[in-house]
Amino acid sequence: MVWAYVDYGAEDLETLEANRSAFARYMLKTKVLTGNEATDLGATVGSQNISMPILFAPTGLAGLSHWTGEVGAAQAAERAGTLSIVSTAGS
Repeated sequence: MVWAYVDYGAEDLETLEANRSAFARYMLKTKVLTGNEATDLGATVGSQNISMPILFAPTGLAGLSHWTGEVGAAQAAERAGTLSIVSTAGS
């Protein structure tokens, strides 16, 4: 039941297909060993400095997918040098 919740979409799957179609239009361009100097991607959110301008978005009920739940997600964000946003539907 949990896998179906995480892996699937709701009712007629229209939103799931629209999301997949939208994301398929974009591709990350890998730039590895190109000789370019590293760029500082640091940013400040509130008064907190982070290593990149990416925040870990809320993922309510993450505890259904892994026993560490939102705590594990927050720890992963911290290790990556960014912040995690807590969901109101946290487990």
